[in-house]
Amino acid sequence: MTMRKGTTTTIFGVCIMVMAMMLIGNLELSMAQEEACSVNDLSSCAFPVLSGGKPSEKCCSDLKKQPPKCLCQFLNDPNYKDYAENARKTFKACGVQPPC
Repeated sequence: MTMRKGTTTTIFGVCIMVMAMMLIGNLELSMAQEEACSVNDLSSCAFPVLSGGKPSEKCCSDLKKQPPKCLCQFLNDPNYKDYAENARKTFKACGVQPPC
């Protein structure tokens, strides 16, 4: 069985397209994972944010690891508005500049 030159070129082109789509899909997935913000990542800060108490070293370390956009997202979330003032105090106690 012999293939014509045009068929081989078409098959090669389709393979390249499929590989490119797979790479783009993986890139988008990894970017989405990197950008995901979860309040659970700050569970070590529950006490100071809820009560206004002194944050632990773990809390401060976890705060410093958070992307600024996530901290801003939490501060601006209406579900957490009652805790925004304590959150800002926690940022200050940990030496983290409030991002917004």
